[in-house]
Amino acid sequence: MMVAGCKSPTNPDKKKVLTVSIMPQKYITGQIAGKNYRVNVLVPPGASPATYEPTPRQLEKLSHSPAYLRVGHIGFEKAWIEKIRDASKNMEVVDCSKGLKLIERNGRVDPHIWTSPEMVIGMARNISKALKKIDPENARQFENNFQTFTKDVRELQEKMHSMLKTNREKSFLIYHPALAYYSREFGVKQIPIETEGKEPSASHMQQIIRTAQNKNIKTVLIQQQFDQSSAKTIAREIDADVVTINPLAENWPETMLDITQKLVKTFKAREDGGN
Repeated sequence: MMVAGCKSPTNPDKKKVLTVSIMPQKYITGQIAGKNYRVNVLVPPGASPATYEPTPRQLEKLSHSPAYLRVGHIGFEKAWIEKIRDASKNMEVVDCSKGLKLIERNGRVDPHIWTSPEMVIGMARNISKALKKIDPENARQFENNFQTFTKDVRELQEKMHSMLKTNREKSFLIYHPALAYYSREFGVKQIPIETEGKEPSASHMQQIIRTAQNKNIKTVLIQQQFDQSSAKTIAREIDADVVTINPLAENWPETMLDITQKLVKTFKAREDGGN
């Protein structure tokens, strides 16, 4: 039997509490941890993981977690990691990106590893290893959950490959470059409007518009968490639609299918000669 969780009133159901950074991690971690754990999320829906600042209440809640599972290279994680560690000296801090093939540009690691099914399997493996360490009594259950989750992800991955198989090497326009790992896995090309968290300059905007016109791109993708003004400006110039995606939604499989469906629709909207 699992050892009972903390008796604090902040944890009335007596489940052990794991803390993660973002909502997609809640889904992934929940699949591995199972019903005897609750998953606490630091970045709430609608907030940006690049700039979010955890509240004192959230830092206090961390003291009830045996583990904090960080994505790895998100902006707020780097800025707050020492205070997060200080919240509980006995808390295990786990880097879910450890051992994965990361994308690095200009000395910065792209943090959006959860947008690739292959990378998510790696994240889940790291989560499983961490849980086996902190709760060895339930190691077999964590391993079984990991194997089941991997099977489900493989099925989703195959479906996404099938949906995109005729669209390899095609380009899409996106405001924030959140789909680099997705693009690498499925052979499509993202063209970001924003780079390194900075609004595009006038000259960069013109360059993007020319590229989009040359490639006959008719859709601009943007995350819910971002202001749409720059995306709408470019969309007007190239006679394109602005389409919202939410890579930070909790239901990870549903999100991956939604993004894939929107990309397929984007590619279909272009003339036959587009790239």
